[in-house]
Amino acid sequence: MNHAPPAPPRQAVIAFACLALAVALPTQAPAKAATDAVSAVFRERATRRAACRNEQVGAAVQDGIAWLIAHQDKDGHWDSDGFMKHDAEGNRCDGPGNGVHDIGVSGLALLALLAAGDRLSVDACRVAADWLKAAFDPSTGRVRSQSQALIYEQAIATMAMAEAAALLGSERYREAAALGLRYLQAHRTKGAAWRYEPQGKECDTSVTSWCLAAYSACFHLGLDVPANDVGEALAWLDQVTDPSGYTGYMKVGQGSARPVGRQDTFPAGLGASVTAAALHARFLCGLSPARTGLAKAAAVLAALPPVWSSKAADTYYWFHGSAALAHMPSSAALKQWEPALHKALLTTQRKKVPSLGSWDPVDVWGEEAGRVCTTALAILSLSSSWRMGDTEALAFVPKAPPLRGVHSQWQAGKLGAAITALAQLPETPELAAFATAQKRMQWFVAVEVAHAESLLNSLAIVRPYVLDRLELLDEIRLRLSPLAPGKAAEQQFAQLQKDPTVRNEIQANKELRGLQKPLDAAIASGNQRQRQQMRDQLMQFINKYPRTAAAEQAKAMFHRVP
Repeated sequence: MNHAPPAPPRQAVIAFACLALAVALPTQAPAKAATDAVSAVFRERATRRAACRNEQVGAAVQDGIAWLIAHQDKDGHWDSDGFMKHDAEGNRCDGPGNGVHDIGVSGLALLALLAAGDRLSVDACRVAADWLKAAFDPSTGRVRSQSQALIYEQAIATMAMAEAAALLGSERYREAAALGLRYLQAHRTKGAAWRYEPQGKECDTSVTSWCLAAYSACFHLGLDVPANDVGEALAWLDQVTDPSGYTGYMKVGQGSARPVGRQDTFPAGLGASVTAAALHARFLCGLSPARTGLAKAAAVLAALPPVWSSKAADTYYWFHGSAALAHMPSSAALKQWEPALHKALLTTQRKKVPSLGSWDPVDVWGEEAGRVCTTALAILSLSSSWRMGDTEALAFVPKAPPLRGVHSQWQAGKLGAAITALAQLPETPELAAFATAQKRMQWFVAVEVAHAESLLNSLAIVRPYVLDRLELLDEIRLRLSPLAPGKAAEQQFAQLQKDPTVRNEIQANKELRGLQKPLDAAIASGNQRQRQQMRDQLMQFINKYPRTAAAEQAKAMFHRVP
């Protein structure tokens, strides 16, 4: 291979600092229109990487990259179960994965190299991208994989092609990303999301998160991505997410999947990988961290931070969790998560040849995925703070004239009003200069519209509790008025408020909130008389508001009183 030799650990620190601003420049620039279409999400990666001040993280990433490059085949791919052939006889790495996953594993390894993205790895990136491009069937866009979980390979390879096209400037990789996207479109279940079978009856959060990540990468590359697919998939994620922010695997409350026979070895309750995957996907699709429920999902992750142990090690979870929380840089959740991630990964990276720089595949999916995959996911987790830029929709709305008013409306969460104001602006050279930004804004609103329409069609499923339903309708009407979904939400909101049973529920909920502080005081006091008075109050409430959700909550509160 025509690669630079792997840098020793100490040199890696220096190389990372010196090359942080280096960009893997294309040998030939792509067409200007294609270049302009690529968003800053990719273009400013080098600047974000240079801002990283954690030398330990930088050194670990570089050592991991060096190991990957040293175990890459000459044709550019990574041999999932045979990568150790690159080691000296008698001193070889262990940890093979399943050989059917070469495409997915190679895609993850390429994404890891692109995340580090300096000139030491550009040759390895190009040859990997060339190999991966050849894996797409030119007529269908489907990757040539024998894996039963082909859709994972498809989504990861498409995502890797999009990033390679953006960062290496190759039109060939752009064409491959478009091919991969076309197959993902054909595979999706209409009105919902993705699972293993094309257009099947079932969907799952894990597969859907990777497909949405591929869609997002293609969008930021400048490809035409169907907003309706994204909106409907986001609505499906809402259907399997409970009020606490926890997302289920295929239905509400369902834990993360585990390899057959390893459910007891790696209890699902020690992590929240599909909640992390769903949160990651939502942010990649432009949703704001301020949106209802997303802070709750972040809190779920913060309560289950990374721990490298025989039962909780899970680089798949850590990748999605780190990528998701990177979109919340000032959050308490990230402040809890990041130190735990660094402790888990920086202390377990192998320090001796031939495994130097890699991570042992002893986590949840390590036996199936192998050392290359585990190492790539660990690198991507550590790189999360700089790998992706701000994907929130507001970041793509210019604040400058003539779009200042549009920006203000958008910032206030009034997307319907913002896009209406945009449509009313007179055509001028100043406005024409923001043509790409306008196209992105229109796409984000189209996603929101499809998302809202799907939610309105499944409102009772998404929000079974009527007060939660009112809250969602209120959010949609404020966000999308005067567009059609905003008007529909306004009508449903008004109808619900007139319903006597709903008004009774609202009043009951208001009174129940007033009982919370006295309840806490009674429990803390230890005074049996005070506690009995609290029980009496709760029982009176239950009798006053029978057959309400508030009464059911009051029953639970009653049983809390010692």
